[in-house]
Amino acid sequence: MLSIGHRLSGVGLFFALAAFCWWFTFWVFSKFEPYYLEIFDNIIVKIILIIASYGFFYHFSTGVRHLVWDTGRWFSIPAINASGIGAVILSIVLTAVFWLGM
Repeated sequence: MLSIGHRLSGVGLFFALAAFCWWFTFWVFSKFEPYYLEIFDNIIVKIILIIASYGFFYHFSTGVRHLVWDTGRWFSIPAINASGIGAVILSIVLTAVFWLGM
C-alpha cells in the first residue's frame, strides 16, 4: 500500500507543480495583479495546498525509506512495518509543522 501511495503521491505532485507553474505564469504576465494572491484566501485552495504538501512530505519520507533499503538495511518484516508506520507518522508531523509554523 505504501509503495502504491508513493507512486500516486508522485503523480499528484506532478500535477500540483504543473498547476503552480501555470498560476505563477498568470501572476507574472498580469504584472503581479493582487487577485492572483487573493486566491490563497479561499478555503478550498488551502485544503488543496495542505493535501499537496502532505503528498510532498509523504513522497519524501517513503523515498528516504527506499534509499535506506538500497543500502541493504531494514529488510526484515518487523523493520519494514516499523519504517512504514514511521514514514506515515513523519509525513503527518512534517505537514503539521509546515502549516502551523507558517
